[in-house]
Amino acid sequence: DWIGMVPERWQVKKIKHLGKVINGYAYQSDSFINEGVRVMKISNIQTMRLDWTDSSYVDSSWLSKTKQFRVFKGDLVFALTRPVISTGIKAALVDIDDELLLNQRNAVFRPNNSCDKNWIYFVLLTKGFINEFEKQIDITGQQPNISTISIGNLPLPLPSLKEQQLICQSIFEKCTELD
Repeated sequence: DWIGMVPERWQVKKIKHLGKVINGYAYQSDSFINEGVRVMKISNIQTMRLDWTDSSYVDSSWLSKTKQFRVFKGDLVFALTRPVISTGIKAALVDIDDELLLNQRNAVFRPNNSCDKNWIYFVLLTKGFINEFEKQIDITGQQPNISTISIGNLPLPLPSLKEQQLICQSIFEKCTELD
């Protein structure tokens, strides 16, 4: 009977209370060049992975001009336009150490010390969270969109930080076995 229920010792909090969801920057089209600092675009964020087939770059001077839009290894990123595809929510953990900047219509989640970004990431993969996420998508325009405000207002089950880390460690171990 208890399957699917949140344990009593867990809390349910909105994502915005667990860290910051930050929008990307609107680089002007004439800022893009053939090589330099990579800019993460909508096409680069897929479900559970990054795809660099379609790469864009800006001059390295943008690193200091738009430092609040830097993306770092381990960051959790979301596509805000066409945010859900047949494979799930377009979100991924950044797995490269390159200098990266975040383009508009994408977001990065930076957790505070009450949650583990891996916990958030694994919750994103659950059917219940995907259903709640899809309810927040605005489908009135040409393409479906979600805002960082809507993402921030999504509820998330939250065990203690230690329990989050133990659960994530267990998931990583099982995935390693499967791989």
